[in-house]
Amino acid sequence: MGIAQWKDEWWFSGVFFQQPFNPDLILDEKNSLESRMSVNFLDHQKKETDELLNMQLKAFKDFNKGSQIAFMSSERIDDFIKSYTKYFNNSLNLSAKEKEEAKQRARKDGFFGTEEKHKDYSEVSETGLVFFNPKSGVEIALDVNNAFPLPNNSFFDVEHSEDDIMFLLVSDEMSTELALFCIDNCKNDLPFFNEGIGKRYLEDIDFLLRFWKKDNYYAKPSITYTGQEEKQPAGNKGYTQ
Repeated sequence: MGIAQWKDEWWFSGVFFQQPFNPDLILDEKNSLESRMSVNFLDHQKKETDELLNMQLKAFKDFNKGSQIAFMSSERIDDFIKSYTKYFNNSLNLSAKEKEEAKQRARKDGFFGTEEKHKDYSEVSETGLVFFNPKSGVEIALDVNNAFPLPNNSFFDVEHSEDDIMFLLVSDEMSTELALFCIDNCKNDLPFFNEGIGKRYLEDIDFLLRFWKKDNYYAKPSITYTGQEEKQPAGNKGYTQ
């Protein structure tokens, strides 16, 4: 089933099925972060998403010594993100009462929080990075650290940089913003972009990224809203559970 906005209304197309009302199913869907994320686009045009992303980006840089990107062993990524989330929440300077009110609004909306499970990305790659995408939020990328010859990247190895750069450019799972961050900040120190085919790529890089990342060229905010906005005090806008 497809959904598109036209003339300020949402239109459905394709095939879908209905079933009798099931309160347990409704509650499960409301409490599913994955299901909420799949319909994030319904909210982002109405809410102050850009403002919240700017707040989170500033907090990320403060947390990460002024940098928009962090490099680490894959087994540390999960703890890094949890620590950053805690840092961002603390930066809002909310009172205990405001935090509890935010949680109560989420529960009233059917969201009781997800179980905290430790994610081990080392099964995919020994190294990874955490990038704050200003258009979508926190982004994780694995096995491309050699594309970033930056002072805070102790994992960079120029001998493996070409493979990592190509993976970064053509992978539909990695954002356009991350690829452009590499080009804007690292191209002068990467042999790949200073000779041969890599240098020619730069002449048409926007076209190529649109072709390679056809399903992910435009980043979508990864923020999921919970609670009733009309009852939400202004100071609670960005609290993350």
